[in-house]
Amino acid sequence: FSDMTEDVLFLSPSVQRNLPALVAAKARGVFLFSDAETFFAGVGAPVFGITGSDGKSTTATLTALLLSRTYPAVECIGNIGRSMSEALLSSADAYVAELSSFQLTGFSPRLFRAGITSFSENHLDWHKDRGEYLAAKENILKCAQYRVLPADDAVLFPLIAKYRPEALVSLSKSARELAALGASVAVTADETALLLNGEPVLARKTIRRQDPCTLKNLMFAIAMTDGLTDRRRIAEVAATFDGLPHRRQDLGVFGGVRFIDSSIDSTPARTAATLSSFTEKPVVILGGGGKNLSYEPLFPVLREHARAAVLYGETGKQIAALFA
Repeated sequence: FSDMTEDVLFLSPSVQRNLPALVAAKARGVFLFSDAETFFAGVGAPVFGITGSDGKSTTATLTALLLSRTYPAVECIGNIGRSMSEALLSSADAYVAELSSFQLTGFSPRLFRAGITSFSENHLDWHKDRGEYLAAKENILKCAQYRVLPADDAVLFPLIAKYRPEALVSLSKSARELAALGASVAVTADETALLLNGEPVLARKTIRRQDPCTLKNLMFAIAMTDGLTDRRRIAEVAATFDGLPHRRQDLGVFGGVRFIDSSIDSTPARTAATLSSFTEKPVVILGGGGKNLSYEPLFPVLREHARAAVLYGETGKQIAALFA
């Protein structure tokens, strides 16, 4: 980049802006811009922004499905769907943007509604530390008109007092407890139903996907769309949504063995959550490239919930060392 003379450099989200060559280019007057910044500079329709360490793709999809009651032409963009700047050429009534920590680093988009689904350590091979990763996620809340947060996430819990979100979601707390935290919209659950401000909104037995992750994502989507959907649409989506590919996806039985694809689980926390949701102990295939994460928290979960582990790649060696 030493002889770069362009006025504007359009960066991929994965490119770090603190690279010495880019810092020098900016000092020479080169304007650094991105796909997400281009979109938010030109969009006119309302945008619902969703980020999180886990569950953001499923939550974005469910949010879009619920919004179709109010916005007939709603489009998923960002990490899910097509690129954001390209979406400026469409005539959507509303957008649901799944935003990564890469896209949110140093950037706080103006959003109609925004939420963080969860937090666990991830992408520490890209972010300098855990604090920078969390700060990037937090940027989604700063310029939003309406905010949603989970009340069960210990790391995100302090943000409730900081941002006073309009909506809170919890599997363990009551609507009264969430109201005491300042929420005007409380999505909770009991043994038989999902509850909106303490009143049943959906019978749990009617939900097609019963795993805890999908349940939390559906509750978050209900909070994101409060006042913009209705109970009939919530029931329709809950009864028909069968999950996204690579997320605890049942591929069928081959040679007497049932195969489950949950390859999106690329962090110890997410892998642990998936393993804990099975009633029978599976053989788990683990490994691949690393993200500079600790795999020690995964070890007791593997011992308790896995029948065996087949390990490969860089992270496979790290996990094998734990077993040794």
